[in-house]
Amino acid sequence: MFRIAACDDDGVAIGQLTMLMNQYALEHSDLEISFTPFRSPEELAPHVKRHAFHIYLLDIILGNMDGIELGAAIRQEDEKAVIIYITSSPDYAIQSYSVEAFYYLLKPVGRQSLFPVLDKVFARLNRTQNSTFSIRTRDGVYSVKTSRIVYIEYHSHRLLYHLEDGTSIISNTFRESFDRISAPILKNSSFAKVSSSFIVNFEHVKKITKKGFSMTNDIEITISRLYPNVKREYMDYILKGGEHGSP
Repeated sequence: MFRIAACDDDGVAIGQLTMLMNQYALEHSDLEISFTPFRSPEELAPHVKRHAFHIYLLDIILGNMDGIELGAAIRQEDEKAVIIYITSSPDYAIQSYSVEAFYYLLKPVGRQSLFPVLDKVFARLNRTQNSTFSIRTRDGVYSVKTSRIVYIEYHSHRLLYHLEDGTSIISNTFRESFDRISAPILKNSSFAKVSSSFIVNFEHVKKITKKGFSMTNDIEITISRLYPNVKREYMDYILKGGEHGSP
């Protein structure tokens, strides 16, 4: 089930959005959508926790706490949640990138503007949830969802897959070079090589730092001078809504 929250202090707007979401859910019954509207940031805030909702539809002009601040609070709890702003002002579009907003829609919204964005979001979420890597180890073959992999490390001719729960999976020994064994992984554009021994999963980048990327497990991965375009690749990935190909 996909859980969606909306926050808007305008009663008419939240009512219209609720009608649209009910209509979208009826037309996409295979997705099993749960929709919860909130009338203020204060009402939503107690429900914001890691993986509480997959998608947040937020107004920006909300009174005591604006939508950008609310988005930042959501990001502190859940770096993977999709944030879509629906607002009457275009003035905050640039600020919305600070919380890695997926999209920025101007009111009034209808099915013509909202539904294509939702289609794109669910296509991304479905790919993320269903995409897997097969990892050969001396204990057998593990099938791991790509969304669980924070980064991959090449060490002593093996790949170490560092997962979001703090565990690691160590592959069999390879005779080939890192460039060759990493090629199939890099077909999935969620992953990028940042040095001669590290691959990061853009889905788990918490923020860009001076030296590289701070990951969701609080590990900082340094970008080698040999890979000067990785930060730009990451920004392109975010702006495209995290679209990626098959692993």
